[in-house]
Amino acid sequence: FGKIDRNPCRQVERFKKRKIIPRYFTHDEEERLMAKLTGTLAHLRPIVIVGLGTGLRPPSEIFNLRRSDVDFERNVLRAGTKTDEEREIPMSEDVREVLLELYNKNTESEFLFVSWRTGERFKEVKNGFRRALKDAGIKGAKLYTMRHTFGTRLGEAGYSSYDIMPLMGHRDIKTSAGYVHGTDGRKRSAVEAIQKLRPVKNPAPEKKSESGPGVSP
Repeated sequence: FGKIDRNPCRQVERFKKRKIIPRYFTHDEEERLMAKLTGTLAHLRPIVIVGLGTGLRPPSEIFNLRRSDVDFERNVLRAGTKTDEEREIPMSEDVREVLLELYNKNTESEFLFVSWRTGERFKEVKNGFRRALKDAGIKGAKLYTMRHTFGTRLGEAGYSSYDIMPLMGHRDIKTSAGYVHGTDGRKRSAVEAIQKLRPVKNPAPEKKSESGPGVSP
């Protein structure tokens, strides 16, 4: 068989990767989800509060949280399983309250998120979370959506990629930049703000005369 001296595929144009905006929870979706975390799904409530309030990677960083990782005096927690670089994340009131409760409750385990059935740390809660999403009428979301929500809300609050990067443990600033995008509410507010700046509104269209052309009223 004959050989070719160049790769013919070099002339084929490559498809450009489209930038995908991460799926995040709206505030309304968060309220609906939290309302469903009762009864047999109550164990998911602290997981969701910590996930939304810290941006920890689920399930790895959340379920690997140890008692020694939480500093209640300084109000910070330590994490870092993917990049092997430990980072500190300040705790909000809600996150602190939840973790303090788990800290005092699960005294026999070094881990904070412990299954009431096995007495060991949680490993997976996908099925329960899917059920909670379905009950809340939320589509297109998953556990990782909690982390995306944290990053998106930081960007929405005006924080830069460089602020988001250390909090979420990104190695590449481009990853952090993906969270600095306009949410639906911000986009709508921006468009409405432009409309308010217009000195004159668009005139209403003239009504056509009911009488036919050339006929005096």
